[in-house]
Amino acid sequence: FYTTKRNFSLHEKLLHIATTMTVRFADSVLFTVPWLKEIWMGPYSLHYKDLHIVPNPMLPQEPAVSTSSKVFLAAGRPMRIKNIAMLKDEVWPQIQREHPNAILDTEPKGHAEYQEALRHACAVILPSLSDVSPNSILEAIRYGKPFICTQDTGLYDEYKELGMFVDTKNTQELTDAIRTMLTPEGYTEACHRVQKPVAVRDAASVARGFRSLLVR
Repeated sequence: FYTTKRNFSLHEKLLHIATTMTVRFADSVLFTVPWLKEIWMGPYSLHYKDLHIVPNPMLPQEPAVSTSSKVFLAAGRPMRIKNIAMLKDEVWPQIQREHPNAILDTEPKGHAEYQEALRHACAVILPSLSDVSPNSILEAIRYGKPFICTQDTGLYDEYKELGMFVDTKNTQELTDAIRTMLTPEGYTEACHRVQKPVAVRDAASVARGFRSLLVR
């Protein structure tokens, strides 16, 4: 996006100016993942800024709830970057023909409703074209749910051994990942991978990260 010459609309130009000025006059700039920091370094001239990483919480892992369901949870807002339409209209019809009992759940949910759906889903799909630090994947890891996630994410480096990261712009690649998850061997392997131990970051430790910068 930043390395290709683009013709921005007036609205987009104003957003870019506002972002640039905000960053320029900020005392510190915080990111949740190093991935986004590296993307922003050049376009927003951050080389001389005070930069910090304060990651999102990663709560302790819970025992996975065993399930025989074939529900794939992909609940998300109807935004183009979330890529839900491609998953529903291009990928899922192929999956449905091969696995009629597989169910795709894309209905937006409140927090409590999502947590309940997650506990009883067989897997999570994040088909977004790009996603910085998706909490839906952190929650999937917490509850031991296999997941398929966009490879354009700041979570890749830390969690690449735990799930399937794919090019979600490629219909065939996303379809093949779901097919693999629907085989007994593929699903068993995915369950083992997502249950590997991870570093815990509770809300208090994240708050301390912010506080340490605010009180300097």
